[in-house]
Amino acid sequence: MEMAAAATSEEGMETLIRDFEQIYQGYKDAVLEIQTLKSSYCAEITRREALELACSDLKNDNERLKKLYANSLTKLTHQMRCHIKCQSLKEELKDADDRLIGLEDNHRKAIEHLLQESELKIHDLERQLS
Repeated sequence: MEMAAAATSEEGMETLIRDFEQIYQGYKDAVLEIQTLKSSYCAEITRREALELACSDLKNDNERLKKLYANSLTKLTHQMRCHIKCQSLKEELKDADDRLIGLEDNHRKAIEHLLQESELKIHDLERQLS
């Protein structure tokens, strides 16, 4: 019986050692998993910070580009207005030139007519005097 008790005690001890080794292995596996998760967590934090920085840079670039685009549109609008004004002034100048040419032509015709009339009157007067 002592033998049986010793064998049972020895089997119990071996079972206890096996259970302890399984628990210890589970503990080591859990510690390793925790370390892996911590490493992944740190990597994700670094990645998130990099993405936040990239996002911030993109927002700043977007604002800068919006301002540049708005300034370009303002300049283009101003150039278009100047171009339209210039075309309008060219048309006014052409109309004024055409009127001036017409007035000069009428003036030249009037002068020619007056010269002809005055020559006729001079001839008439010279005839009357002779």
